[in-house]
Amino acid sequence: MKIAVISCIDDSWGGSEELWYQMALSALENGHNVSVSIRYTGTLAPKIIALQERGLIVHKRRGYIPRGIKVWRRIATKILHYGLNKLKSPYTDVKKERPDIIIYNSSLYQPAEDIYFQKLLTVLPVPYIIINQIVAEFSKPFVGIPSPAYNKIYQEAAKVYFVSKRNLETVKRQLCINLENAEVITNPVNLKDKSIVPFPIPINGQLNFATVGNLLTHHKGQDIILAVLGNDTWRNKNWQLHIYGKGAEEDYLKALCIHYKIEDKVTFHGHVSDIRQVWQQAHILLMCSLMEGLPLAVVEAMLCGRPVITTDVGGNREIITDGEDGFIADSPTTHSLNKALENAWASKELWESMGQKAHIKASSYFNEDIGNDLLNKILNMHDNI
Repeated sequence: MKIAVISCIDDSWGGSEELWYQMALSALENGHNVSVSIRYTGTLAPKIIALQERGLIVHKRRGYIPRGIKVWRRIATKILHYGLNKLKSPYTDVKKERPDIIIYNSSLYQPAEDIYFQKLLTVLPVPYIIINQIVAEFSKPFVGIPSPAYNKIYQEAAKVYFVSKRNLETVKRQLCINLENAEVITNPVNLKDKSIVPFPIPINGQLNFATVGNLLTHHKGQDIILAVLGNDTWRNKNWQLHIYGKGAEEDYLKALCIHYKIEDKVTFHGHVSDIRQVWQQAHILLMCSLMEGLPLAVVEAMLCGRPVITTDVGGNREIITDGEDGFIADSPTTHSLNKALENAWASKELWESMGQKAHIKASSYFNEDIGNDLLNKILNMHDNI
């Protein structure tokens, strides 16, 4: 069977890619042909290179624009890409592959806004699957009723997978449709060892928060975290914040640390490939996401035996019980996060036992064989179409 994956990530790699990666790994091991169309950033992620060595075909398409470049250059690059895409579809290579099924790995409403994908389906009428990794709950890209293209692309898919029930319900509400072809699926985690990392003994009573994720405040809300920890009450408590991840807003976040006079209490570590290293020193995960699917950082922290402080977005409440194995802020605001932080701090003696409960919860939620399971779903689906 020929399986084509279209990846929409604006980076070389991310947590959103782990699901199709595991499926592709299983498919290649079982003798199927797999190709992937990526928005080429200039480098290939190590996991894509590893799949290439097993037979993956990689198609590099234009469209990537580095974050942080000057506005004029961004506009000029967009115009250039638009003109080139008019001359030649970015999915020409996918069409030439003539796959039996297409998997569109996406965020938000990308498949409904991707006119080139829609044109591809008219000339290559094969079944397609949408994997939706994240939905914005507090905004939508259209005013009022969506255009027919939004509903059509989801309703005509062979399957639409969501990574949380909350995301599925949000899309149904925003599109005003019932998606009978939808299903919730779990993402794999980037952990070989899923045992509890021993809870670190606080040195001189200091507690370490860890924030894990791309440094993009419209998504992960690190600026809200800094605003809360930078107020007079929190600034004088005995804590350190360790920020892991990379992104275009690193300089902005560092400037905020100076603005709130907490630069000596915040450390930026960049990207860490082994997440278990984070939990060798950190006591609790602190996130203030404005939108999510179900963040891998949450599941991985819980598997490592750490409670989580986060916001009530995406699937967070589906895996975290407030006050039992974590703490949930009602909304991604300074007021709500401050309240959740206060509740957590008042229970800091319980963090280790809460982390043990979090490990049990995440272990029951996590699907060790999700890549192979997804492949079997795809094969069965194709046979029944």
